[in-house]
Parts: sequence; structure tokens; C-alpha cells
Amino acid sequence: LGLTEITRADDAQTFPVEAREGKVYAASYIKGPTLCDGKTHPVDIRIDPNPTQVIQIGFFESSAGAVGPQWRTAGWMAALVATTLLKEDLHNYRLSFTLEGRIDGPSAGALTTSGLIALMRGDRIPATVSMTGTINPDGTVGPVGGIPQKVRGAAKSGKKRFAIPLGQRRDINLCTGNEEDVVALGNSLGIEVQEVGDVREAYSFLTGTPLPAVPEKTLSWDLPKDIRKAYRDLFDVWWKRYKDAEKIIAEARQGELTPEYQSIWRLGQHLADSGQEELRLGHEAAAFNRVWMAVLNAEVAAQGVLGVRVLLTQGFPGIHSYVRGQLDEARLKVESTIRALRNTSVASTVDAGVVAWIGIHLAPALAYLAQGESLLSRSVTLSRKATPKDFPEIGLLAFQALLQTTLTEALAESALATRGWLGRGGPSLPKGAAAERKFVSDLTLYQSAARSNVGYFDALITAERAKRKHVDLETEQAALLRNDLVYLGAQGALEHAGAVSKVFTELQAQVFGQLGALFASVSNSSLLVAQHYSLGAKTDKLGRVVGFATEAPVARMIDLADQEAVRAIGEADSATNGVSTPMLISALDTARRNRDNSVSAQDRLTALSLYWNTTLTARLISQLSQQHW
Repeated sequence: LGLTEITRADDAQTFPVEAREGKVYAASYIKGPTLCDGKTHPVDIRIDPNPTQVIQIGFFESSAGAVGPQWRTAGWMAALVATTLLKEDLHNYRLSFTLEGRIDGPSAGALTTSGLIALMRGDRIPATVSMTGTINPDGTVGPVGGIPQKVRGAAKSGKKRFAIPLGQRRDINLCTGNEEDVVALGNSLGIEVQEVGDVREAYSFLTGTPLPAVPEKTLSWDLPKDIRKAYRDLFDVWWKRYKDAEKIIAEARQGELTPEYQSIWRLGQHLADSGQEELRLGHEAAAFNRVWMAVLNAEVAAQGVLGVRVLLTQGFPGIHSYVRGQLDEARLKVESTIRALRNTSVASTVDAGVVAWIGIHLAPALAYLAQGESLLSRSVTLSRKATPKDFPEIGLLAFQALLQTTLTEALAESALATRGWLGRGGPSLPKGAAAERKFVSDLTLYQSAARSNVGYFDALITAERAKRKHVDLETEQAALLRNDLVYLGAQGALEHAGAVSKVFTELQAQVFGQLGALFASVSNSSLLVAQHYSLGAKTDKLGRVVGFATEAPVARMIDLADQEAVRAIGEADSATNGVSTPMLISALDTARRNRDNSVSAQDRLTALSLYWNTTLTARLISQLSQQHW
């Protein structure tokens, strides 16, 4: 087989990458006019040594079109989570998934992740056991639909044990429309049904063998004084911007502050009050996060007032000139940020995590700036040959461009603030050919996972919206880029990952800055999949998320993400002797404050994304620190 010797991180013993294959049984349901049922599908998973050292993941089908885009998405995410948890190098493996029958959807993500881990570790998943549940980037298991049908299908195919996502014991029976206790249903059918929250619990349930435990750590919440002062200073700068916007709104003439902008302004006021409370409690990083979100809403409302005034007095040329000035200021902020980051040096594994966190912020900033330029250009072009029916769209495009300027500046400020964590010590960054290969492997894996997620979303959600509106796919994609900040974050971070790399002169900084950009794309694209597949997101006419089918699954996903982030930070704490903890705790604190003080559906999604990015960064640091190169 041409065995390749690599190093296993958990026990420092070399072991061969053996050709292994196993079978898992993915559960599905079908609901049609005459049929409502569930079944299981055999999925063959195989790992082989990979002498090419080029990442290879194959999806094979027994009939044309049997493997859909959602299934591919689940496969890539499974490879990402499995190799990250085991600290394995995907370059060493050639992976293949062979599906019997026709199935699509990401609900087998946790099962395929567990199947891959089992093959890499030499464990086995019995044919009498299965599960359903999506897999998130941090390894938590996400909610799915049709569980009563899947339990029936599993029982029919001879399964004796079946795992479901935590919190979904009571689920809607798609045949009757009634809620059903699936544990009781399983008991009546002779199949044990159990809830699991993450891939560790899923793996233990499926194989009977636990993964190596991550010891619980008591983490210090004390942040360095210079970091706390830096965030406090940033808060003061952005608080002044909030007060400036508040003054414009207070002086608004009758009719200038429309009902829509009044609603946005009220949200800004709430966020500002929340930011002041966070500052009082000593949560400086969270306070800065809240105040820039307050400014985002307050400036949108204030710019609405000024825009109406300029539009009435100077027409479209005036409003376009105003937007042009704001975009130029945002560009100057980005350029000064890039200059400040240019000579960043990565000496330790903690520095690598810091630069990745910079990339998480900088890539969306570049995307928002580019989108602002695009929106302004379209508004100007449309105004040159406008008829009265075009006036609302011209104005909307201009105001959407203004929104991008505030986002750009806030994220650029966040990237600069993150720089303060550099140079605080930690294990030396691994060097040499093996290390460089691993860095490239991570870039390739996260890029592929992000592309797969975005491709899935476009193939199903975006294409369906385009069909309903009788427009082509590109038109609907452009509409989503304008109106959905998560979609723009996913696409934009992916497209600008290379630009982030070019910000830095040092090779290591280039690699980890780009990896951070891909973390942002994976988190945002996973959020797209979660909100529209797992969470039943409700959107307004512009496509913005304003609520969810039920709030309980959202809260559970966030709580699980919190637990996983704490676990990952604890592991990084052990690997770096505590050096990485203050930065990661700061990120965790910001996520928690968004969770605890959420005032909108977007706040809860932001918290989830922050948790995922925190976990990915913590795992990067611990992996770099623990790997036996």
C-alpha cells in the first residue's frame, strides 16, 4: 500500500496511514403527495495513503445526480472537523465517499464526520447504529428536520440505536403536522433514541469508544491593562461618532427621519446603552463591539436624514458626492490599517492566532469597501438615465453604499486593535517543509469548505429565490450581496483572502492572515447554511434575517458553541502555558455579551459567528503548539 509514516499528536507515536474503509447509514425522509416515509442509505467511506500530497476528496454515486451540493458540503465540513479535532494533516489522506441511492442535504454531516474519525483512529461504527444532524465548523451538531420519519426509517432498516441533535426530542411529524416525542416513538419501535450535542458525544454513541478528553480548565478572565485601555480608547472614539449622529437626528426636520429610519435609530440607542453598561462592568472589548454596532445603526439613520436633505437641495449629484466622500474616508482608514500591519512578524504560535484573528476582521472590511464602491457606481449609472420610477432604487443604492463605509471602518479598527496582542510570547512557530505543507493544507481545506458552503447555498436557496422572482442567478446573487451581510461576508472574505495575504510582507504572516480570512468565510457560509436549513430563518422583503421559525434551536446552537469555545480555549491555554488565553477570552467575552444582550436576530447570528471564529482560532493555536513536526 506504500504506507506513509506520520506523527499522531495525542501520543507522539508514529503510525501508518492505512487503506481503510467503513460503512455508515445516512437517514433521510421523503414527503410527497402520496408518500411520507423515512429510510437509510449506505455510505461507503474510504481513506487511503496519499502519495501526491495534494488534498483529494472524492464523491461517488451509483446513479446520475445522486450526490447533491448539500451532500458535498457535508463531506468537506466532515473532513475539516475530523482532521482538526485529531490534529491530522489532510495532505496525507485520500478520502472518498460512495453513496448508494439518491440523497441530498447536510443532515448526515455529524455521521460522516464520525465515520471519518473512526477510520483514522481504527475504530468501527456498527451497522446497527446511525444518527442525523448537521456538523458545524466547531464540531457541534446542528438541528435537522423530519426526525420522526428518520427514526421510523432507521427502525425499518434494522437499526437498534439512533442519535439526534440535542434539544430535538420533540419534533414535528411531517406526515401529520403534529409534534411527536421521538424517544417514546423509538421505544415503541424497538430502537433507542438519544440526543447528542457535539461530535464527541456522537462518536462515543456511534462507536462505543470515547475520543480523548480535553481536561477542563479554570480560565483567567484578567486582560492586560494596555489591551483594556486600547479598547476603552476605541470606545471613546466611536462614542463620539455616536453622539455626532445623535445630534444630527435630534436636529432633523419634520419628515426627514422616516419611520424606517426611526426604527433603525431606536436599535442604535439600545445598543449604545448596552455598550455603556458593558464598559461599566469592565467588558471593554464587548463594549467596543456594541458601540460600533450602535454607530452603524445611528449613522445609517443620520445619513438617512442628511441624505434626504441633500437629495432635496442638491439632487442625486449631491447625494453621490456625499457618499463618495464617506467612501474615500473609509478607504483611507483601510489603507492606514494596512500600512500599520505591513511589517507584522509571526514569531510564536500565539502570534499566528493573532494574525488569523486580524484576517477574520480585515477580509470582510475589504469586501464591504469593494461592495460600497460597486453600489455607488450602480447608483450613479442608474441616475444618468433615470425616470421617476428609478428614484427609490437610486437612493437605496446610495444609502446601502453608506452602510458599507461604517462597517469597513469598524472592522479596520478591530483589526488594528487585535495587533496589540502580538509579541506576548508563546511556543515558537514550527518551521521546515512539514510545517509549510501543513499550512498550505489548512489553506486549501478551509478554502474548499467555504466554496462548498457558498456553492450549496447558491444552488438551493439563491437559485430558488431567483426562480420565484423570475430573474437569473447572477441577479439574485447581486441582490443578496446588497442586502445580506452574512452572504456578503461569506463571499467577500473568500474573494479577498488573497488580498489579505498581500497586506503582509512576511511569509508566515501572509499564510495566517489568509487563513483567518478563510475562517471568516467558513463561519459566515456555515451561518448561511444553518440559518436557512437548520434554523428556519425568516427574512424581510430585502432578504435580511428578522427572526426564526422557533427560537429554541438558535439558543441551543449558541449554548453548544459557547461550550465548545471554552473547551478549545482551555486546550490552547494548556498548549501555550496560558499565553493565548487573554486574547481568546476577550473574543469569548464579546461573543457572550452579544448572546446575553441580543436585541435582534442578527445579534444572535453575530454571536454564533464569533463563537465559531474563536474556536477555530483557539484550535489553530493549540494545533501549532502541540503538533510533533
